[in-house]
Amino acid sequence: MPRVARVAPGGFVYHVLKRAEEWRWGSLWRRGQDATDEGLPTLSSGPLPVPATWTKLVNAAQTESELKALRRSVERGSPFGTSEWESSMVRRFGLHHTVRPRGRPLKAEARK
Repeated sequence: MPRVARVAPGGFVYHVLKRAEEWRWGSLWRRGQDATDEGLPTLSSGPLPVPATWTKLVNAAQTESELKALRRSVERGSPFGTSEWESSMVRRFGLHHTVRPRGRPLKAEARK
Protein backbone atom coordinates (compact mmCIF):
# COMPACT_ATOMS: atom_id res chain seq x y z
CA MET A 1 0.00 0.00 0.00
CA PRO A 2 1.51 3.38 -0.96
CA ARG A 3 2.22 5.91 1.76
CA VAL A 4 1.69 9.61 1.11
CA ALA A 5 4.70 11.70 2.03
CA ARG A 6 3.08 15.11 1.71
CA VAL A 7 -0.38 16.35 0.83
CA ALA A 8 -0.91 19.99 -0.08
CA PRO A 9 -4.11 21.91 0.65
CA GLY A 10 -6.69 20.68 -1.81
CA GLY A 11 -5.38 17.13 -1.67
CA PHE A 12 -2.58 17.38 -4.26
CA VAL A 13 -0.03 14.64 -3.54
CA TYR A 14 3.57 15.79 -3.99
CA HIS A 15 5.21 12.42 -3.55
CA VAL A 16 4.02 8.91 -2.87
CA LEU A 17 6.20 6.38 -1.09
CA LYS A 18 5.94 2.62 -0.84
CA ARG A 19 7.41 2.45 2.67
CA ALA A 20 7.16 4.95 5.53
CA GLU A 21 10.90 4.85 6.27
CA GLU A 22 11.58 6.36 2.82
CA TRP A 23 10.21 9.73 4.00
CA ARG A 24 13.36 11.65 5.01
CA TRP A 25 11.51 13.95 7.41
CA GLY A 26 9.99 11.19 9.52
CA SER A 27 11.33 9.65 12.69
CA LEU A 28 11.25 6.18 11.14
CA TRP A 29 13.76 7.28 8.49
CA ARG A 30 15.90 8.96 11.15
CA ARG A 31 15.99 5.84 13.31
CA GLY A 32 17.50 3.96 10.36
CA GLN A 33 20.39 6.42 10.00
CA ASP A 34 23.78 6.33 11.68
CA ALA A 35 23.40 7.94 15.12
CA THR A 36 26.75 9.70 14.69
CA ASP A 37 25.74 11.57 11.51
CA GLU A 38 26.42 15.25 12.10
CA GLY A 39 23.60 17.60 11.33
CA LEU A 40 20.90 15.06 12.16
CA PRO A 41 18.96 15.53 15.39
CA THR A 42 19.18 12.88 18.07
CA LEU A 43 15.86 11.17 18.73
CA SER A 44 14.69 10.61 22.27
CA SER A 45 14.13 6.98 23.11
CA GLY A 46 10.73 8.01 24.51
CA PRO A 47 8.90 6.64 27.54
CA LEU A 48 8.47 3.16 26.04
CA PRO A 49 10.88 1.02 24.05
CA VAL A 50 10.29 0.85 20.29
CA PRO A 51 9.07 -2.67 19.41
CA ALA A 52 11.38 -4.80 17.27
CA THR A 53 8.57 -5.02 14.69
CA TRP A 54 7.96 -1.24 14.63
CA THR A 55 8.76 -0.78 10.93
CA LYS A 56 6.45 -3.65 10.01
CA LEU A 57 3.66 -2.18 12.19
CA VAL A 58 4.03 1.28 10.66
CA ASN A 59 3.98 -0.08 7.11
CA ALA A 60 1.03 -2.43 7.67
CA ALA A 61 -2.10 -1.66 5.66
CA GLN A 62 -5.05 -0.32 7.64
CA THR A 63 -8.53 -1.76 7.45
CA GLU A 64 -11.39 0.40 6.22
CA SER A 65 -12.73 0.76 9.78
CA GLU A 66 -9.28 1.83 11.06
CA LEU A 67 -9.03 4.46 8.34
CA LYS A 68 -12.54 5.70 9.13
CA ALA A 69 -11.69 6.03 12.84
CA LEU A 70 -8.43 7.81 12.05
CA ARG A 71 -10.15 10.25 9.69
CA ARG A 72 -12.80 10.97 12.33
CA SER A 73 -10.09 11.62 14.89
CA VAL A 74 -8.23 14.02 12.61
CA GLU A 75 -11.36 15.86 11.44
CA ARG A 76 -12.84 16.25 14.92
CA GLY A 77 -9.65 16.57 16.97
CA SER A 78 -10.69 13.59 19.08
CA PRO A 79 -8.37 11.03 20.69
CA PHE A 80 -7.37 8.04 18.59
CA GLY A 81 -6.82 4.64 20.18
CA THR A 82 -8.76 1.85 21.80
CA SER A 83 -12.33 2.64 22.88
CA GLU A 84 -11.36 2.50 26.55
CA TRP A 85 -8.39 4.82 26.08
CA GLU A 86 -10.37 7.27 23.95
CA SER A 87 -13.11 7.44 26.59
CA SER A 88 -10.63 8.04 29.39
CA MET A 89 -8.90 10.85 27.41
CA VAL A 90 -12.25 12.48 26.63
CA ARG A 91 -13.12 12.52 30.34
CA ARG A 92 -9.65 13.53 31.49
CA PHE A 93 -9.25 16.47 29.09
CA GLY A 94 -12.89 17.52 28.64
CA LEU A 95 -13.04 16.59 24.95
CA HIS A 96 -16.73 15.65 24.94
CA HIS A 97 -17.39 18.07 22.07
CA THR A 98 -15.06 16.05 19.81
CA VAL A 99 -17.10 12.85 20.09
CA ARG A 100 -20.66 14.21 20.09
CA PRO A 101 -22.56 14.42 16.79
CA ARG A 102 -22.18 17.81 15.10
CA GLY A 103 -25.03 20.26 14.80
CA ARG A 104 -28.10 20.87 16.88
CA PRO A 105 -29.74 17.92 18.58
CA LEU A 106 -32.87 16.62 16.85
CA LYS A 107 -36.23 17.57 18.34
CA ALA A 108 -37.93 14.79 20.31
CA GLU A 109 -40.55 14.17 17.56
CA ALA A 110 -37.89 13.87 14.83
CA ARG A 111 -35.99 11.16 16.76
CA LYS A 112 -38.97 8.77 16.79
